[in-house]
Amino acid sequence: MGGSVFAFAGEKLIAEGSIAQVKEKIQNYVDRQNFLFFDQDNGKQISLDFDPRLDPQLPNVSEGRPAVKNKRGRPRLGVVGREITLLPRHWEWLDEQRSGASATLRRLLDQHRLDNTSVDKTRLAQDSTNRFIYAIAGNLGNFEEAVRALYANNPDGFAECVKRWPSDIRQCTKHYSDGAWG
Repeated sequence: MGGSVFAFAGEKLIAEGSIAQVKEKIQNYVDRQNFLFFDQDNGKQISLDFDPRLDPQLPNVSEGRPAVKNKRGRPRLGVVGREITLLPRHWEWLDEQRSGASATLRRLLDQHRLDNTSVDKTRLAQDSTNRFIYAIAGNLGNFEEAVRALYANNPDGFAECVKRWPSDIRQCTKHYSDGAWG
């Protein structure tokens, strides 16, 4: 998580900034259960812990991260062993490579990542926008049409769909969707 957050009370943006700044701005609100918090980097809805015993500088963010069950690979080097499933023809081809299966797969993945950087950025912006609007605007008019326009790479149609949404929601939607038009 990047550390910057949007905080909403209903349809109203009440705070934005670092986690510590947002916590400080809304610490005096009595009813914080109805707040929605969103990571500004990826649109994921998060929860913040307001326990006064916790240091406000620490993130205290909850966002279901899977636990690592076993320690295959070389954890000290950042190498995590995980299982993948390939067809026999894939294993045969990998066995023919000089550098070994793992090195060949890493090289192929790195090349694919380089070749698809702009496509990936567009997809990430679309997904971030979708996560945000699904959580905060799912009941607003033209929501489904907005999602269709988002994934159809139709910025004009998307803008038309969201133009009647509350201004704070529109503003944050624009924040997420700026890179969605590849």
